[in-house]
This record gives sequence, structure tokens and C-alpha cells, in this order.
Amino acid sequence: MVRKGIPGSRGRNRRPKQSPGLCIVERDGFWHVHGTVRVSTPDGSRRSCRIRKGTGLPALAETLADAETLRDTWALEARQEIIHGRQPSRPLSIAVERWLKRPRKHGRKPSWREVAMTKATAKRFGVRLMSDILPEEWVSFVETETQEVAPSTRERYLNGFMSFMNWCHARPRRWITEKSMPYFERDPAARKPKHRQRRRVAELRPDLIMLIIENAGWHLKPQLWVEWSTGQRTTAVLKPRLCEAVLAPGREQITFPTTKSGEPVTASLHPAAGEAIRQYLKRRGRLWDREGPLFLTRAGKPYKTENQLSGHNRTAFNNAKRKAVVARRRLALARCLELRSQVRIAEARAEAGTAWNDIKLMRQVTQHWFRHLLATTMMALRAPVRVGMDQGGWLTVESYMAYAHDVPEVRRQTVDQLPIGTPTAKQETG
Repeated sequence: MVRKGIPGSRGRNRRPKQSPGLCIVERDGFWHVHGTVRVSTPDGSRRSCRIRKGTGLPALAETLADAETLRDTWALEARQEIIHGRQPSRPLSIAVERWLKRPRKHGRKPSWREVAMTKATAKRFGVRLMSDILPEEWVSFVETETQEVAPSTRERYLNGFMSFMNWCHARPRRWITEKSMPYFERDPAARKPKHRQRRRVAELRPDLIMLIIENAGWHLKPQLWVEWSTGQRTTAVLKPRLCEAVLAPGREQITFPTTKSGEPVTASLHPAAGEAIRQYLKRRGRLWDREGPLFLTRAGKPYKTENQLSGHNRTAFNNAKRKAVVARRRLALARCLELRSQVRIAEARAEAGTAWNDIKLMRQVTQHWFRHLLATTMMALRAPVRVGMDQGGWLTVESYMAYAHDVPEVRRQTVDQLPIGTPTAKQETG
């Protein structure tokens, strides 16, 4: 249907054509910026950007100059967005909020370190535009935050901070220019260490691990078995559901849906670990809840995590270590008394020294040691690298090798097998 115009009404209701550019108008007692920015792009085309914004300034003669400044600023930002694809800068608090809510792989949530770092940044700079913050201010802020920390901790902080800065600089945001990006001197040794923090993992004998497990609570024992078999972090061990554990004899395995790398990991379980979980489930009950968590507290409730760590789990492990230390001291005392009764004084002193070293070692043990222990044991058993990476959930060979510690006995055996000084085939036949 074609609608006919009313005779004599042509152009009566049509608004007058506005002049190009932005103008300041008064509305509801405040200054507003209305208009259209028209720009000729380098390829010869013409593009425009319509702006309808409120300045938030009262419509007074004293605030007119400030409104004109905002008008010019918005016009410049619109031109830069059209020509160079650079969006207008954002206040730091808004940028932090959007960075924390950005979509992540597998729906992974930001870590507590990222949240703490961004909160400190927002507290320092507030609502200042990111383009107005000088590189010297960024450097001064980071140096203040990392003033009394270890080099490795500073590098981890810088990794998170530069991830935030690069995200703000990348397309399509461009909230910060290349010239405004700060520069930091990095420590290569701390950034990519040859080994992780020094731990006496190679000295942690199986009998000491069993002593800790035997003195753990009934609800903690299967968790320690899983950590020993898979090398997973405590935060990942507490996540699996009951349906994600396969406990059939000979096919024991468990799937960790959430890990630090963001990737799910399916790891094989040692038969002893599978038997420990079966015994635990018999006592725990509630096998009908297949979608519920696999591991519960002593009271039968899910673990409550704070900063992705559980205080219940940490307390139970510390209690197990204290009981294991007492048990090791009693065993050493009984053995020393037996050797002294046989007038074997030197052996008694050696036993006392060994027990003292074992006690010091057990007091230092944390559950994260099991992750280092898995990599070290896999390398000592000469397992294929792919097998060790899949079992522990490492994504790169570098990270897998960084967790492996040197075992002097294995290195000695390998060196002894080098063909040095052995006659060659030609010498033997000649």
C-alpha cells in the first residue's frame, strides 16, 4: 500500500537540517551534547557517528566552558574510533570490572590473586581514565605493591598485571595506547626457574608418606592417596563428583573437572588408592547421590573453600603430620633402646640422627609436595614424557620438567652405565 501525502503539508513536520558537528543544548536543567561527527576515512569513504550524551553539568554560565571541553573531547574520541579503530578510553574501575567478568575458557573464574591485584589497582587510581595514567605511575604502583616480596612472587604479580594491561590494549578495546604501556625489568631466572621452590622431595620416602596417611583421619586418607597417585593440587582433588570416579578393580581412574590450567584431567589411580576410596565410600555412605561431591568433611558436609583453599582440609593434614611425628619419635625411641641394650651405641646414634631428619622433613611437608613427588618419580622411573604430563595435567614439557627434582641415586646409576672406557667392537675383534 502506497501512502499518499497530504497536499500542502510537504516539509511542515520535518525537522530542520542540523549543521555538522556537536552542539551544546540545555535539557532538564543540564548541559547535553548533541550532534553528528562526520569523518573522511583514508580509503575515501565518509563515515559518521551520532552522539547524544549528557554531561552531568548544571546548565549554568559557569559550567559552559567545562561542557565545551567535554564536547571537544568526545568529538576527538569519535574521530579516533572511526579512523584508527581506537575506542574511547575507560575509567580504570570500569576496565577492572569488565576484565574480571570477561568470558574465560571452560567458565574458569578469576583467581584470588587476580581479584586482589585488580582491587588494589582500582583503589589506587579510582575512576581516572586509563589513557591519562602515565607509565611512571604504573611502575611506581607495581614497585610499591611488590616491595617486600620474593622475586618469584613479583614475577607472578607482573604476569597478572601485564595480562590486564595487554587485554586493555588489545583490539577492539584500545583503551590504552602503546606509548602509555609501562615497561618493567623482568628477572629471567625467577620468571622461568629451572626448578620450583626447593623442596626435599627426593628424601620423602614411601614409609614416611604411609606414616602420615595412617595417622590421617578416615575422611582425609583417600584424598592423600589420590594426591600421591595423581599429583593434583588440593583445590582440584576436592572438586570431583562421585560419578567421576571409576573404582572397578584394574580400571581405577578419576576425572578432575576443574584444574589450575583450566583443562579437565583424567588420571589413573594406583590400586591401593582405589581400595582406599572404596573403603571410604563404605563408611561415608550416600552412594545414591551420584552428582554430589566425592570427598566430604568428617561431618559429612561439602568442603567450604575460601580463596580456593579449604581450611578443614588444611587443619586435618596438619593434625595428621603431628600424629605422624609423634609416631616416628616413638619408633625411633624404641629402636634406640633396643640397640643400646645390645651395646650397639654407634647404630643407636645413627638411628637417632635419621629419626631427627625424618621428623624435620615431615614437619615441612605440604600436600603440594605430592605434585612435585609425582613428576620426580615419573622421571626416575623413566616413564614417557607424555605419560607423566597426562597423569599430572601439565600442558607443557617446561612446566613438567620444572616440577621434577634431581634424584642422586638415579643419576648415579645412569652415569655408571655410560659407555666410557669400554672397548669398541673393532678393538675386541682386533
